[in-house]
Amino acid sequence: MASAAFVILEVLRAIVWPGAHVRTEQMVFQTKEELAKVWTADLDKNKLTPRPELPAVDFDKETVVTVFAGEKRSGGFVIKIENIARKDKEVVVLYRESTPPAGSMQTRALTYPCDVAVIKKTEGQFKFADAATEEGKAVEAALQGRP
Repeated sequence: MASAAFVILEVLRAIVWPGAHVRTEQMVFQTKEELAKVWTADLDKNKLTPRPELPAVDFDKETVVTVFAGEKRSGGFVIKIENIARKDKEVVVLYRESTPPAGSMQTRALTYPCDVAVIKKTEGQFKFADAATEEGKAVEAALQGRP
């Protein structure tokens, strides 16, 4: 029996993350409390004023997916969620990081690239795949229907 194909999940909207999330990590938030804990910790580290309010997310109907690239020493770094797809009980988040071109002029300040996506409420085992790795390339090929 052939395994099920990936089903691409729609990103409903993006959220702008206000703080400096210094760690490189990927996270999934299924509750307001989970989101608030990390949101508040990042705001506290940065002492941002005025403090941005927690974004409105209906966690009965929505899930928040994040990729954080960590602290970078200049501008020009980007991390982007390219696809979120479901296959059986597994949810795969394919993301890609890029660095500034060698010799390019960039902001000389600490930056904290991230991408935050809101999707329809999705339960399952979330797995993150960096598109630059062999695993990520295999996921990307599967999403495009290639062997």
